[in-house]
Amino acid sequence: MIEEVERLMGAGVPNERLYGFGQEYRFCFEYIEGKWESEEEMIQRLKYAIHSFARRQMTWFRKEPRIHWVKNEQEAEQLIEEFLQ
Repeated sequence: MIEEVERLMGAGVPNERLYGFGQEYRFCFEYIEGKWESEEEMIQRLKYAIHSFARRQMTWFRKEPRIHWVKNEQEAEQLIEEFLQ
């Protein structure tokens, strides 16, 4: 991933664009730019950031009324049939 970010930077992709590609690209860019002391630190901080993002997503999904959580295939099939009618 670091090599990919280096290649993109070398190809002239603007820093703002790299940030827009997602957390992983941003963290790799910051590592290349010297923000992190080591690759291990960058990886650890990225893991925490991904975990935090996933928790925020799950919070959003649980509050979203259009999301239907299903327990099994039968329940999913029933929801699909109701939707299609």
